[in-house]
Amino acid sequence: MTKKKLLLSVAGLALFGGGLYGGLAYSLPLVASQIIRQNGFPEARVTNFYVTPTGFMIDHIALDSNDFSTVDHINVTMNWLDFLKERTIKSVTVKNISLTAELDDAGHFKIAGWDATLPHASGNGSSLLPVKSLFLQGVTVDLDTPQGDLRIEGKLSLDTPDATGQTVQYAVWGQQHQLSFDTKGSGKLSANGDISLTTTLNEGRLNLPNVELSRASGQLTVQKPANGQPPVYTGQLIAGKINTLGALLQNVTIDLDTTKAESLYFRTSPAGYQNINLTGRWVT
Repeated sequence: MTKKKLLLSVAGLALFGGGLYGGLAYSLPLVASQIIRQNGFPEARVTNFYVTPTGFMIDHIALDSNDFSTVDHINVTMNWLDFLKERTIKSVTVKNISLTAELDDAGHFKIAGWDATLPHASGNGSSLLPVKSLFLQGVTVDLDTPQGDLRIEGKLSLDTPDATGQTVQYAVWGQQHQLSFDTKGSGKLSANGDISLTTTLNEGRLNLPNVELSRASGQLTVQKPANGQPPVYTGQLIAGKINTLGALLQNVTIDLDTTKAESLYFRTSPAGYQNINLTGRWVT
């Protein structure tokens, strides 16, 4: 190959690469905005989108027109050829998700910018997320309720050890006068659609006008089959005190198992009367 042909080849590759990069840099922010808008946030806006050789970065996503609900500092790594052919992503890291929400007297839950549309399935025959690794470093929900303002925080990580399933670990907590709790959980998402999650409540406290609960701990397991059958709930809640409906109860234990005819069973004693046992059952 002559020097002239070599220079022409190099120039052609450079032009092709530059054109490909420019096309991605222009189209990907539009595609990202459109995907978010179609999955529940019609006013979403993506700003400061950067394409890199190993993926892309986004500085900020406004999920509503007033910037009340936001996603900040997203870093996505991938092999571009694998992504274009198979839509697979190596990793996604999100530094912060901040949501402003409202819970009214009727129990209606709203998130700023959300139109109550749930995300669409990927349609690739698998129920797994199209990402090998996901890390949400911080999630904050500022919730306006009739009982006052609450702030709930959390974090989540997801890994894909093989094609049969994904493992997830998470923590959720809150520290307010009305509600204080600390939970951790883990679970598995199977490719066939089965979901299993176990959440442990290390310590919880509730202080509302109609109910008070203190020194609470317990565990809840949720198993959701892929065949459309109802989820199965099993677990236990232990509380040192519950004050509700004019009754002050101590040493409360609640057992839950929706596979049984008596799906819920509780036992307790009136405060100051440890020798008196009260029991109750919920028959389905």
